[in-house]
Amino acid sequence: MEGHSEQTVAPLSGKHVVSHETTLCLKEKLLSLTGDSFHVRDIDDNDVFKVQGKYFSIHQRKVLQDSQTGQELGIIKNTMFTMHRKQYILDGNQQEVATVSKKKIFQLHANAVVKIHSTNQEVMIEGSVLSRKFSFNLNGLEIARVRRKGLNARNLVGGKDTYFLTVYPGVDMAFMVLATVCLDEIFRDSDGRE
Repeated sequence: MEGHSEQTVAPLSGKHVVSHETTLCLKEKLLSLTGDSFHVRDIDDNDVFKVQGKYFSIHQRKVLQDSQTGQELGIIKNTMFTMHRKQYILDGNQQEVATVSKKKIFQLHANAVVKIHSTNQEVMIEGSVLSRKFSFNLNGLEIARVRRKGLNARNLVGGKDTYFLTVYPGVDMAFMVLATVCLDEIFRDSDGRE
């Protein structure tokens, strides 16, 4: 896609809307008893967020927290027993703000959609399951992109990934971290991982 969006995308609090292009590294924890958990750092290796998996909860929730304050910024809630893998993003007050789902049940590419409830916006996600490269597009303009670090022992043995998320100005980076973790979950079975 050509160009980047100039409109604000901030379905959470808006506190983490970036004013310049920002790249974050999401590293899935290798040993986690609670399910999928991630450390999120900036390019200077400073802790920004952490995602704590609550694997033994009924809805297999994941909680996004500010690394400095511990404040709960958002939650990912899994759907149970549906053909169409779907994730719900909730704000810190546990109000549903967005839904992330595959565009089609059966597909050759990794296409998904993020429906933001408050603005009725649809962020289209296009990418590749194998290479784990995704582009987030709103109204034909890219608002963020994600790529998975190349295959290594961590990926092959532990099934744990490292993603680089680039967020463009006017977009809430906390929300995009949650959307990226949703993609990891939604397309988990597509590349043979469990």
